[in-house]
Amino acid sequence: MAEASFFVKQLLAMGWKKGVDLLPVLDLEDGTKTDDEYNAHWAVSFCETVEKQLGVKPIVYTGKWYWDAYLAGAKKETLDKLTQYQVWWAHYTTDFDNDPNIRGWTSWLLWQWTGSGSCDGITGKVDLDWLCGGEEGLRKIRGV
Repeated sequence: MAEASFFVKQLLAMGWKKGVDLLPVLDLEDGTKTDDEYNAHWAVSFCETVEKQLGVKPIVYTGKWYWDAYLAGAKKETLDKLTQYQVWWAHYTTDFDNDPNIRGWTSWLLWQWTGSGSCDGITGKVDLDWLCGGEEGLRKIRGV
């Protein structure tokens, strides 16, 4: 797949190192077709290509709105392949006692809980996330 190969080429050109840097992430948000099966198959193909070329399983970043609008109608077998990749789930809330309402996946690795956070040294709003699993979670997002 050309897009995934180009993505890998850019990562390597920027000095990406397996086991050191964050795993590659496929951001599923905008710019997709209205055909759910096409979208799911494309995402699986992207992830499989990245995995084959880098030797690590990329993370899928998405949220409920994207799943419901662009993936939910895909074939179960295609969605099952997609959900074999860890998910970075976007679900904005401050009610941390509730599950982030993931679709397809049974657990999340990262949870983006706001796009309106703040961080010392950065002007303007920033995304804030939770990483599941402490030290083990840190190893997972580096692919070790």
